[in-house]
Amino acid sequence: MPYANNNNVTEADIIFHKAFTAHQAGNLSYAEKMYRKALKKAPWDSEILYLLGTACSQLKKWKDAGQYLERALKIKPDYPEALNNLGQTLSETGMFRESVEYFEKALLLFPDYADVHSNIGGALRKLGEIERAEKHLRRAIEIEPNLANAHYFLGLVLNEQDRFSEAAASFSRGLELRPDNEMAYCDLGIIYKIWGRYEEACACFRRALEINPEYSSAINNLGAVFEEMGRLEDALSMYDLALKVCPENITAEWNKAFLFLRQGVLDKGWRAYEQRFDVGMATKRFSDIPEWNGASLRDATILVYAEQGLGDEILFASCFPDVIEQSKHCIIECAPRLASLFARSFPKATVKGSVRGDTNWLAEVPNVDLQVAAGSLPRFIRPTLKSFPETPSYLVPDPKRTLYWRSRLADIGPGMKIGICWRSGLLKGERLKQYSQLTQWGEIFRTPGVHFVNLQYDECTEELKQAEEMFGIKISTFPEIDLRNAIDDSAALTAAMDLVITAGTAVAEMAGAIGVDVYRLDFYGRAFESLGTDGMPWHPSMTLFGQTKLGVWDETLALVAQALGKKLRKTGGLLSSATEELEYKKLNSGIAGEYVCLSNNVEVAVDGFVEDMPTYVLNELHGWFDPEYDFVVRIAEVGMKSVDIDAGIGIYSVPLAQRSSDGCLWARTATVKEASLMRESVLRNRLENRVHITTAMKDSSLDPEMDLYELEGVEFMRVSADATTLDLFVNSPRFFSVNSPLLMFGIKSGVEFDSSVTDWLSERGFRLYQLIPGLGVLIPFLSSNDLDAYALNLFACRSERSEVLERQGLLVNEIKLDNHNVDPDPKYWQEYLNEMPYASGRIEEWSSGGNKDKQWELYYAALNAYSFSKNIVLPPPARVAYLQIAASLLSTLLRENANLPRLLSFCRVLSELGKREATVLVLNKLCELLHSGMSKTCHEPFLALSESFSQTFPGCKFEQWTIAMILAQREHLRAFSTFFTMQESLPVFEEIKALGFLDKRSERSMQLIKKRYSL
Repeated sequence: MPYANNNNVTEADIIFHKAFTAHQAGNLSYAEKMYRKALKKAPWDSEILYLLGTACSQLKKWKDAGQYLERALKIKPDYPEALNNLGQTLSETGMFRESVEYFEKALLLFPDYADVHSNIGGALRKLGEIERAEKHLRRAIEIEPNLANAHYFLGLVLNEQDRFSEAAASFSRGLELRPDNEMAYCDLGIIYKIWGRYEEACACFRRALEINPEYSSAINNLGAVFEEMGRLEDALSMYDLALKVCPENITAEWNKAFLFLRQGVLDKGWRAYEQRFDVGMATKRFSDIPEWNGASLRDATILVYAEQGLGDEILFASCFPDVIEQSKHCIIECAPRLASLFARSFPKATVKGSVRGDTNWLAEVPNVDLQVAAGSLPRFIRPTLKSFPETPSYLVPDPKRTLYWRSRLADIGPGMKIGICWRSGLLKGERLKQYSQLTQWGEIFRTPGVHFVNLQYDECTEELKQAEEMFGIKISTFPEIDLRNAIDDSAALTAAMDLVITAGTAVAEMAGAIGVDVYRLDFYGRAFESLGTDGMPWHPSMTLFGQTKLGVWDETLALVAQALGKKLRKTGGLLSSATEELEYKKLNSGIAGEYVCLSNNVEVAVDGFVEDMPTYVLNELHGWFDPEYDFVVRIAEVGMKSVDIDAGIGIYSVPLAQRSSDGCLWARTATVKEASLMRESVLRNRLENRVHITTAMKDSSLDPEMDLYELEGVEFMRVSADATTLDLFVNSPRFFSVNSPLLMFGIKSGVEFDSSVTDWLSERGFRLYQLIPGLGVLIPFLSSNDLDAYALNLFACRSERSEVLERQGLLVNEIKLDNHNVDPDPKYWQEYLNEMPYASGRIEEWSSGGNKDKQWELYYAALNAYSFSKNIVLPPPARVAYLQIAASLLSTLLRENANLPRLLSFCRVLSELGKREATVLVLNKLCELLHSGMSKTCHEPFLALSESFSQTFPGCKFEQWTIAMILAQREHLRAFSTFFTMQESLPVFEEIKALGFLDKRSERSMQLIKKRYSL
């Protein structure tokens, strides 16, 4: 301080030092007191003024703070810290525009002032200038990465843009830097609530309350979570506690209104519903006219004025007939677009269509005695459920226009006409989760004999086009009608429908008010308008279809499709013939016709029609035809988190989930039917808490689901061949940046290999692998030139995942063997084959010297190498090496002497290496040789072609057993299933049966073929 030649210097210095020390220690009141004393000694000291103003601001003495900071700036205009603090003080008093001016001045003086960038970002957010706010906040973090407030404000800005994942990350980072920010915990909890992650939401709100036990917003939000979870009593307790802590918390009172109404407690509910004016949901108007309190209206003219949105106006209009009947006269104010419809529907009333706030029309109507907001009518008109009339409708569309639209709809063709509306026009915040996507409606759209008509009232061209292309249907639209504004004509079009399927929007209210049959799609939890019932007291023609599981629309939509099918049959629709009934069940039911028990003891729901490929294949194989299937199921472990893209009916998903106890699996299906069948499998196997099922386009981004389904730490991911597109991976950058799974992706058999996906993976650190099916081990995939024509899948993972798999003995990065010379001593293969029933009685014969040729040592070495590969004590790299050595030795031998035993052994080794195409070629050659008279006698040891034949004792029919084995293995390998070879496989199985060695799989195949073709 500049007091060098002043007698008061020492005393002022001491006072200032005390003030500054107290300020730094957080003793704000004492600091303020001492700053004031110091200021008396030095009234023109800008630093004292600045610090005193700052202390006052921190003490929430905004007026004093502003005065002292302004005085500091008059003395020192280029004082960025004072400019910043004055701006912050103005922000705290709601003067955001003025605060921005001071922040901008500070930045002119100090462009890299992180605190100012953060504060101006917060102020701009309040002004609605979101883009500018985000720019400043990101700059603040760039300058000072550990600035907690900047991360918090950025979270608020991102949250307002519905960028919830980014917002959650910003809140979390801010909390790492400032763990005592209860508001950040509350805001993060709200995001978890939106995602339906209730346990995490509760944890956030409870943490906020640990910091501030009287934080009523956190208490109220905890109640809201309890309400969504169905814990209604707990929710009410929280709302009451929030009001006790903060009586002016009108949001809690408002929430109680919905809770009471949802429970059917109408008296308390309607009373609490009056809080809508205080929370800004509605505005009280016409306050110069006495408000109706429910007293007699016999001698009164009453004005009922509009409030809230279009759907609310239509809903509350159900009370108008009662008011008209009870009053001397009723005047109805409504939105201009409803005027003609209301005037026709309520001819005894005076209807005025008016823009909100315009009262000039009052001069044109009779004198008004009383007024009431439309939403307050139920409190007096509908106090109990019995007070709701049973009349099917109360709005009357234009009869001529209704006839016109019926004529237009008739031109579409015969069959039921169904109007559809799938979402609100306002999609923001929590409303996002309340609506399904049109691409999820596949189950409904597959209903035969009906026509769908668009009633969605905003721009939806792309959504309609996508659904039409996805499901091969036509959704009729009438561009000449403005569905949003031409309400009278829209009502006539709605009246012409046989059924309306809609979300909870104005379309639902309109259809119900007209008396059209309505199927309404509701979000999880009972809608408040249901008033504690399973229906809709306001609209007797409306049926509610609510989510049975949070965030899952597929099951709800499947139930709608089933109800639609029943309605068609009941009303004599187009499902009268047996053929169409069967087709409807096959394509549309999504209900299990049967459950197939797989080899891993999992039951999978299938259609039950033998013409259905999954039904047929699962019954035939008791698994799936991918050679990787058993490997994938085997790698599942406790707590594993998995993802299955294009999961079908859950052939991989359900067994994986069952083995991953305490883990979770997210499955994405392409159709609602598949999702419905998978859900039945999940219920059948009691896996409800482990499996999440959604329906979406195969190449849709995974990123939006990451937070909703907690897709972090994913250890295994399967992508079907149809879904393996570059778009899927490119569209999911966040998923692959935070997850490092073992990825199995499909490749299309017989189609030229597309390297775009593998190139993308390689660029991001993934190494490619392929399966050695006979050993259940992954080895590096080197070249597409080595791909077998039957290849269906490849694997990929990064080094951190491959290291784990290698330790588990499931993956080999380097195939190595210290000594490649294999001992020809027969004791090794003898020991191995002696365990096999087909070979145990022939070991001595095969080992005698009389049957040996000059290559016997090489052949014994090959058999020994195979035997070593089956020794689980050996490390996987050595086992793979031995299997490859066996193949190499046998290939060399066969060039000189291709006898039957060696060809059989070669087939087994090739098959276990995954060389299916080569195996089939050798089997084809064997069949040719057998039919041309090749000796069927085996004087040498050999490997049986499959495990089932290895465990068969042929007795004295060794030649018949050998032929049966060759025929069966060829038939099993030449196609993925007899579903594809159809009847041509039947004579082969009959020949095997005649030989006396029909294995179980061949027997199942034969029965399925006969059933499929009614033979």
